[in-house]
Amino acid sequence: MVKKLSLIVSLLVGLLLISACQGPAGPAGPPGPPGPPGPAGPPAPTSIKTKHGEITLEQLAEIQLGLGTVMIEYGKRFAMIKMAADAGDWGMAQYQLEEATEIQEVGEITRPEKASMLESFEKSYLDPLAEAIEGKDKAAFDAAYTKAIDGCNACHQATGHPYIRVQMPKTSPEPFLKLAPSEPEEEEEG
Repeated sequence: MVKKLSLIVSLLVGLLLISACQGPAGPAGPPGPPGPPGPAGPPAPTSIKTKHGEITLEQLAEIQLGLGTVMIEYGKRFAMIKMAADAGDWGMAQYQLEEATEIQEVGEITRPEKASMLESFEKSYLDPLAEAIEGKDKAAFDAAYTKAIDGCNACHQATGHPYIRVQMPKTSPEPFLKLAPSEPEEEEEG
């Protein structure tokens, strides 16, 4: 759902930018001489009409998901990584890690002041998980996962949310998914 919302917002932002670049609709004609400069101050908000009314780029920016919402999805993916690895389902573990990384990128875009911390977390903790998954190395995975949990809790502490404490998952957040041994996908060279 988060990906769908992000896609919809991205499309709307794209439409806003396109409409802003094209100027007012009407018959095309030769460009006239440049006019006098406009009044000083911020430009008028760009808006588009939808079937529900008009919406501005600023309004779209305001409804972007915050890290709290992003982290709910992230937490589910992170727990599924562990459940999958414990079941020897390395393909599922890899998939969940890729999805967690994508949802983290949403946070990096919507909360740019946290981007460097999130990127550092990815390099420090998610990259070692990816290597362990690719190598199907359970011992390396367990060590990297434990360090990642410690990293999550350190980030929460550093950002003023010490009450958010991540732990090893006890149950699957997605019990409808069958976890069974599988192989990670080979990376395509391109």
